[in-house]
Amino acid sequence: MSALGAFTIVLHCHHPFMRMGGRWAHGEDWINDSILDTYLPLLETLYNLSEEGVAFRLTLGLSPVLAEQLADPTVLAHFETYLDERLEAAKKRYALF
Repeated sequence: MSALGAFTIVLHCHHPFMRMGGRWAHGEDWINDSILDTYLPLLETLYNLSEEGVAFRLTLGLSPVLAEQLADPTVLAHFETYLDERLEAAKKRYALF
């Protein structure tokens, strides 16, 4: 049986260079939000699909500026700090309930 059609999603990612550019609102927190809310969930979904034996194909374009930042040890260290701060804020907020 041949396929009736195809559906394609092309994800292209870019961020301006934000390393050591301050935090909120247009600094490193912008890339931190993207890592937490987009890139990590995407990776988790791809791993899950692979574990389930789903044969998927993906087209993903990363700009060189974004790829450099995602590989930068300073950006990754600041992302860990960002996560710690988010966790502490969530603990404080939900400790009230």
